[in-house]
Amino acid sequence: MTNYKELLQEAATLLDTFQPNEQCMETFTENASKSLEKKYDTEDKSFLLDLMSGCIEQKKVLDVVVNTFYDHHGKLVLKADHNRFSVICYIAVFLLEDIGLQRFSKIIKSQDISKMHKFLSFLFSMYNLTTWIQSEWSQIYDAAYVEQNWILPLLRWRPKVDELLDQLRRISSGSVLKKTPANHTRPKEFALTKPKPRPLPVPEPIPTQQTHQPVKPSIFKPPKEQQILEELRQKNRQKAQRVLYEANMQQFKCAKPQKSERTEKVISQIKEAQEAQLKFDAVFTSGTPATHKVNSLPIRLNTTTILREGALYNKQLEEELHRLECVVEGGSEPSGFLRWQQQMRERGEQEQLASLEQRRLQGLISHQEATLLSSAITCITCRGASSRRRRRRS
Repeated sequence: MTNYKELLQEAATLLDTFQPNEQCMETFTENASKSLEKKYDTEDKSFLLDLMSGCIEQKKVLDVVVNTFYDHHGKLVLKADHNRFSVICYIAVFLLEDIGLQRFSKIIKSQDISKMHKFLSFLFSMYNLTTWIQSEWSQIYDAAYVEQNWILPLLRWRPKVDELLDQLRRISSGSVLKKTPANHTRPKEFALTKPKPRPLPVPEPIPTQQTHQPVKPSIFKPPKEQQILEELRQKNRQKAQRVLYEANMQQFKCAKPQKSERTEKVISQIKEAQEAQLKFDAVFTSGTPATHKVNSLPIRLNTTTILREGALYNKQLEEELHRLECVVEGGSEPSGFLRWQQQMRERGEQEQLASLEQRRLQGLISHQEATLLSSAITCITCRGASSRRRRRRS
């Protein structure tokens, strides 16, 4: 039977010897575990180490209750019992749900009855739990966590703890507690049914041996698929050679691509649309010159025609002089810009068409490589299948 008085005394002694500023908790726990191996069994040692480590980890939470308890009842309790009250507070707050009220009552009754009555009355007070204890704990941990995991469970245990406090009060006053009669288990006769007699097993039919089927002669013949694959391989090889020959013959097609009719049509439409937007073309150009001049007979001009040609010549001369004056004053000649613009436009179209042709050839080459690779894989698979058939026949 577990001696809780000795266990709590040992836990309080270990807490008294622990120095948080000078000792590491893990090292102290290991040393304490080694020293407790000879005194207690595995269950008591584990319970004792859990109490010690829990009190050290939750020291701030426990000190809130114990220090305030000493402020109210410090004249009636000893300062040396501080860690003992910390252990009781830790059990009530963190372990009551796990150990149950019966074991908790044994732990409490193993200590000084009057001190435990004062401390539990202080801890499980409705006013204390819902006011300053909850407020102080909420400054250490999250308020919702404190209320959900600590305050509400303690309030649920409060009616049963009040019964325990009533027992402690009567024990301290000298009255003897009446033991409630234990409920003994009354055995009842089993309502067993009589088993039915097991029927005789049905005899299993003797299986008849199936007749042996002769081996098909087609197994020893080479498959037709192999011949079909060989023909496909030859066709693919011839096709690849033809494509390679065409690619070698047309290897300079990327450098000087031949435009299709649709491409020429699209280019002409683009040029017409761009030239329609360039309004300055109609000002400085006089149209395309005639490519073929017809030798005609000399025509005799009248006075009106001669004067008209003279006026036209003078007008053209004035326009040319005006253009030269603009150039001398710093104006730009539009004809050079138009030639450069046309050259850049043609160069961009040629580069775009060359890139399109290059992509088309790369796609064609990739398709041919994939076809050859698929044919090679199929050939290897057929060879492996035929070799397995030959080994099976042998």
